[in-house]
Amino acid sequence: MADKKLKLLGETERKAPAKKPAQPTSNTTAQPVFKSLPYEEPHGSSKGLVFKSLFIVLGGLLTALVLFPKPALLHYQKDGIATQSVFWSGFMQYPAVLLDSQLTPSLDSDRAELTLCDGNIIKDGQPTCSIYRVEKQEGMLAAWRYYREHH
Repeated sequence: MADKKLKLLGETERKAPAKKPAQPTSNTTAQPVFKSLPYEEPHGSSKGLVFKSLFIVLGGLLTALVLFPKPALLHYQKDGIATQSVFWSGFMQYPAVLLDSQLTPSLDSDRAELTLCDGNIIKDGQPTCSIYRVEKQEGMLAAWRYYREHH
């Protein structure tokens, strides 16, 4: 009875009841639905894929630079008047063009002559053309620099 009084007065600590372990209802043990597999490195690592892609893109750009015509900066003159312009030679069905002119150009590198023809035909059947002497021909980077400064 003394225990009852102590319990009622709260002087003793309450003990947690002991739980019995749950027993499976069947004799089979529970197995996971999905079995975890060990981690495997993929066949082509992402680093190798990046280098391969970069190599293909750079190879394509290099091929395009070699095969396609590149612009050139021409310095030409006639009758003491000198000028310069970006010349892009023709490719397949595309004609040659001077980027700052409506005239049709024809460059003869061997004779260092640039022929600029108007599209109009005069009475004798010949188009009106002017022949200029090419003083200097510069490459693609000079043409790009000139175009950027003047357009």
